[in-house]
Amino acid sequence: MIDYKPVFGHATSVGLARELNEDYYGIDVLPLENGEQASIFIIADGMGGHAAGEKASQSAVNVILEAFRLKGFIDHEEEWLKSTIEKANQIVYREGFEDVQDKTISMGEEFNLEAISARPGQHRGTTLSALLLVGNRGFIGHVGDTRIYLIRDREIKQLTQDQSLNGRLLQAVGYRESVSPATNVFEIKPGDYFALITDGISRGVDDKKLLRTIDGVNPSSAATEIINLANAAGGKDNSTTIVVKIPSDITKMVSPPVARGKKSKAVMGLITIASAMSLSLLFVFVVIPMLNPSPVQVEETKVAPPPTTPEDESYKSMEEKIQDYRDKANSLMDMANQIQQICTSKNLIVESNELKKELGNLAEPKAIMDRLSKQKEYSDKDEADYHKASVLIDLIQSSLKKLHDTVLAAPEQPRVAVQPPIVPVQKDKGEKVTTPVKEQPKPPTGEEVQKPANGQVEATQPAGTTTEPKKEGNTKVKEKTPTTLPDSAPSDGN
Repeated sequence: MIDYKPVFGHATSVGLARELNEDYYGIDVLPLENGEQASIFIIADGMGGHAAGEKASQSAVNVILEAFRLKGFIDHEEEWLKSTIEKANQIVYREGFEDVQDKTISMGEEFNLEAISARPGQHRGTTLSALLLVGNRGFIGHVGDTRIYLIRDREIKQLTQDQSLNGRLLQAVGYRESVSPATNVFEIKPGDYFALITDGISRGVDDKKLLRTIDGVNPSSAATEIINLANAAGGKDNSTTIVVKIPSDITKMVSPPVARGKKSKAVMGLITIASAMSLSLLFVFVVIPMLNPSPVQVEETKVAPPPTTPEDESYKSMEEKIQDYRDKANSLMDMANQIQQICTSKNLIVESNELKKELGNLAEPKAIMDRLSKQKEYSDKDEADYHKASVLIDLIQSSLKKLHDTVLAAPEQPRVAVQPPIVPVQKDKGEKVTTPVKEQPKPPTGEEVQKPANGQVEATQPAGTTTEPKKEGNTKVKEKTPTTLPDSAPSDGN
């Protein structure tokens, strides 16, 4: 083992052109039972805007820090680092879809496949680089274009490789359902420096400037100066760095002390006993069978089935996944029927309408799974449709479970009898009364004429209109007021 405590400094800046800092970083140091120190340094650059990138970078870093504190990395550090980043990817990916669901529902929009296609696959995600130091070895896990540098013997070397092409990221944590972190294992030496930087620094500060700024300098001072250089180069993006130094006064690797005195005698005694047992077993299972050979037994030759090709395995796995989600979609339909029965018995109108929306959302992913279940081979588009539909089914399942719990706990709502609408009706003496609306007869096709008792002739208007009496001389037109009349208009009777 190597007994040391790393010295580190860190700094971050929103830059000169951004309003939100979507970078995030984490640091932790743990003592191990064997006397060594384990330390982890993580840096992430979120993307997405409107706080989406900020949430992605924070979630990814915190997932790794929480896993590190459980000390599950001991004896398999590289595999642990890779699997932990994959777990962080799943969490950030799922959070992106849940965020889309919340926002689309709050805006009164339908949550469909087009909505979730836009995010997080195109907008939410984060780059991430993690440096794990355990004893005299270092381990790197990396996704995206954040970088980790090693400064040793006055030379600088980039330990990570940018996962980008023509300025476009090839993968990021939370960008897709799965991710393939790159890993690296190396030996630590006294006096080593490590620098973790986001692309806000790498785009404006070249490797030579980093070397001059870090080599032989206190890590805290070096981190602050790197941020100043990035802002001096324009500060077009957020910039974050962690600078780590391995103390140079470590002169040799320290091995665990060898037990002496009584303990060493006990160890030698155990070795002697083990040797004696080995010789006894050798005599029983090797020497004796050679002296008394048993008759040779001929066993029937069994032909092993031909190995399955990787392609067949992948298709079989895909078919199983599709069938699982088909079954899940059918079970959701059964759950929806139960919820509807409860809503009907309790007269829960709001919850019933919410259930109809969820069933509408379920129709499309269910149809996709039904379609894919009839196929034997799958294109890239088929796999993309599967991933989108599976996530949507999971989200609908979560929503229906919550709705089911809600309707079970909800009290029964009173049932209100539906009354016909009431409107005012004008009677002969100008009195206002109320009466249910009657179905109006069909208006006459032509002008009908009837004689009142006074002998004057007046045209009968269809119901729902008003007429003014004609007067001799200067006729003043009165302002009409909308009034609903009975089947025939009453005569003024001059």
